[in-house]
This record gives sequence, C-alpha cells and structure tokens, in this order.
Amino acid sequence: MNWINVNERLPEHGNNVLAVLYGKVCVMCCDTIIESGETYRAWCYVYDGLDGDGIFDDNYEPTHWMELPTAPN
Repeated sequence: MNWINVNERLPEHGNNVLAVLYGKVCVMCCDTIIESGETYRAWCYVYDGLDGDGIFDDNYEPTHWMELPTAPN
C-alpha cells in the first residue's frame, strides 16, 4: 500500500484509514457533514481503537492517508 496525498484523493465516506496528522500516523476517517444547509468534508480523529470513538474538528488537516491493512488470521 502507498500513501495517498489528500489533495489527490480522499478516502471513502466514513471508512477508517491510517493518516498522517501533525507528522504522526494515526487512525482517522473523512466524513460528509451537513450543517446549516451546507455540505462539506471533515476529518475525524479516532482515539479509541480501530473502530472506536472519534472526534471531528474542522482544523484537522492530514497530509496523506492509506487504507488500513488486513488483520492476520
């Protein structure tokens, strides 16, 4: 798997991915938010495991992302 620049392509809606945020690798997702009639994409920092809780913030600006690898059997 290769890192994808967020300026080239964003991940599928709501899928958790590895992302580079502030120079560190973390789990994030990019979601579509509808607020006051406006639609935009926002990043969510997942802080409680691969599929755990997360927090959205307009100021999260990761530079790159990649799909999560498949877990071993």
